[in-house]
Amino acid sequence: MKKSVGIIIIIVAVIAAACTAYLLVRQHAKPCQQETVLVGHFVSPEDAPDVVYLKDDETEQEQSIPVENGMFTFAIPHDKTNIFTVYYEENGKSWGESFVPDCDTVRYEIAEQTLEEVFVPETSLNFELRDFIFFCEEWYVRFQQDQADMSELTEYSNRLVEEYPDNFLGYAGFIYASQDLETEEEWLALMNKLAPEIQAKQYIQKRKRGFEIQHETGVGSMFKDFEAEQPDGTMMHFSDFVGKGKYVLVDFWASWCGPCIRETPYIRAAYDKYHGEHFDVLGVAVSDEPENTLKAISEHGIIWNVMLNAQKQPGELYGFSSIPTIFLFGPDGTLLVREGLRGDAIMDTLAVYLGKDGF
Repeated sequence: MKKSVGIIIIIVAVIAAACTAYLLVRQHAKPCQQETVLVGHFVSPEDAPDVVYLKDDETEQEQSIPVENGMFTFAIPHDKTNIFTVYYEENGKSWGESFVPDCDTVRYEIAEQTLEEVFVPETSLNFELRDFIFFCEEWYVRFQQDQADMSELTEYSNRLVEEYPDNFLGYAGFIYASQDLETEEEWLALMNKLAPEIQAKQYIQKRKRGFEIQHETGVGSMFKDFEAEQPDGTMMHFSDFVGKGKYVLVDFWASWCGPCIRETPYIRAAYDKYHGEHFDVLGVAVSDEPENTLKAISEHGIIWNVMLNAQKQPGELYGFSSIPTIFLFGPDGTLLVREGLRGDAIMDTLAVYLGKDGF
């Protein structure tokens, strides 16, 4: 469930402030022109910022838009495949909304929040996109109360892929629906339902590259080296622990990851039984703040070596995108196992390798 809830948070963050309480208005208009005109009106001009910013969420490039007499306006070319965010942060105040520029006009009435949001015409993808976000929010509340199951959300996101394969709606559906697919073949089959321009997006291309890297770093391959911190602040290499004549169980984890923490007792049991001349355990903290990692080490009794602040390096080198991810390396640094090392399977797998060698 960790990955599923995580991607809901990602989608909701992308559609900034989409679930605030404001009036969303549908209006008829002539067929769409070739650009989207963004219009904003601050109800209290004296509280308006000097500029707002428009960010392309795909490239993360942004530009400023001047605010004059509480008003701003800007035009951008139509692009139904992308999403933009207009926002400001000034003097402790902030406001932001995101939209797909597929229509003639996007208009905001703004106070401390968005009072009214208007898309013209009513065929804009933004209406369906906001329906999806509202559904995700409502579903998550029910899920926390054990009143919803994953199938509702999975069906909705897959429908978006089927019905909107050439625009951002299909992309948003794909991001969620692809998270819980078990195999590369399933992932590629879903991806191939999307139009080429959506398949070319950075997230999808990065994940495709991740599968390629998984093949390059599969069972039988030699470890790939990287550098990260130790708890005492000194820098160490992965090669300082792996490929030194021991079997090494490597746990890629983070302090905020509940499933990672739940693996700790199984890893500790393996450490207690086999640690010594022929076996060791190494934790590698990814996508985590060092101070949070150190706190988790203390709270959960982690007594084996840990590399801190590795961030995204290991995932990029070994082609994984979720945690916990646990590998077993052989004494010479060969990757022996990279799938299925969870729970009781950790001890069962170690018994095969270490028992075989008489340790």
